[in-house]
Amino acid sequence: MIKNRFKNLSILFFVVIFSVFMAIPTMDAIALSPKQRRIIDSGAYYYNSESDNTFGVTPGSGSGCYTLNAITVNDIQGLTQAIDKYFNDNAPASSPLRGLGSSVVSGSVRADINPFFIVTIAQKESAFGTAGVATNGSNNSFGRTATDSQPHVETNRKWYKYDSFQESLNRSSADKDDQPEYMKRKFLNELEASSIEDVMNVYAPPSENDTELYIDQMRGRIDELIELAGDSISCGTGSGWMWPHGSNAGRITSCFGSRDAPLARASTNHRGVDIADGTGTPIYAAAAGEVTYSGNLGNAGLLVKIRHADAEGETLDTRYLHNSASHVRVGDRVEAGQHIADEGASGNVTGAHLHFEIIKSDTKLNPLNELTIPEGITITGSNCNSSNTGGQS
Repeated sequence: MIKNRFKNLSILFFVVIFSVFMAIPTMDAIALSPKQRRIIDSGAYYYNSESDNTFGVTPGSGSGCYTLNAITVNDIQGLTQAIDKYFNDNAPASSPLRGLGSSVVSGSVRADINPFFIVTIAQKESAFGTAGVATNGSNNSFGRTATDSQPHVETNRKWYKYDSFQESLNRSSADKDDQPEYMKRKFLNELEASSIEDVMNVYAPPSENDTELYIDQMRGRIDELIELAGDSISCGTGSGWMWPHGSNAGRITSCFGSRDAPLARASTNHRGVDIADGTGTPIYAAAAGEVTYSGNLGNAGLLVKIRHADAEGETLDTRYLHNSASHVRVGDRVEAGQHIADEGASGNVTGAHLHFEIIKSDTKLNPLNELTIPEGITITGSNCNSSNTGGQS
């Protein structure tokens, strides 16, 4: 009797455990993109934006002034004053970064990255150069580590050594490597990390930090900087467009409308704007959307097309022509300011440039009526005048 009862209880226990196990939802294997794999291989974590919380950090919007490259500087002096005010309001009186707003802006504009990331990382890592690694003689406000072959101060680990705090923000010679340049090379180019979440999962990985707190603090501080900066910057949020070329370099070589054909088979009714700065210059998505074409297309050369909206019978697209390289594929979701291609001379052209178009319901709009030309961009096109530059000069 006792044996049978024990046997029955054992069977019942097995059935209960098996039922509970079967009720637990299974988790599909996570398919990692090359980008995610590179970041994981670097020793950090990476969130998967296609799921809610794959690696423990909540995904963010990754657009506008919250990304490492999605910012347009309209007024360098105004932005410099805003950053200097932020230093004065938030940095200790002993901070070596006080008064270096111009170096932050100059270095960031040259590297074509968001200066707000430089400011807020220095704030979090070293209290603006007054604590931690910044006090060991490295002039390093950013907690940046170094390899054996790089200049460094070795304490508990190898910390990258700059010649001065000013050099850390804006190098004075080509053989130096400042923080803006490092952020562009390492995060944008190598890891393709642009959003706050992307960058912080590498810079302050969850294995060593409270990464979610770091992200929340960084976003809040960038909000303060955006308010201080005002019209000196454009974030590319809302209905506005990001400038698709480098924010403070290049020239407009042909405007929208009639022109003399620069070579055989070229249009005399130019339906976009040409921006030139040299082969390899990064090309950015003008707004968030989905890539609908990426490849060679006759006279257009290597082309990327992005669909930004499709509602109530209206479509909104941008096209980026004559590229030397494409960094996106059909079906990719891209954010405003994401590096999608490189300037080139593919197709029917006389030289390297970006031909940029905005198309609403199959009608090509004048991009210069939709975008603000950043300070530093010159207009040299012979067909450019007040009527087709949006009144900008």
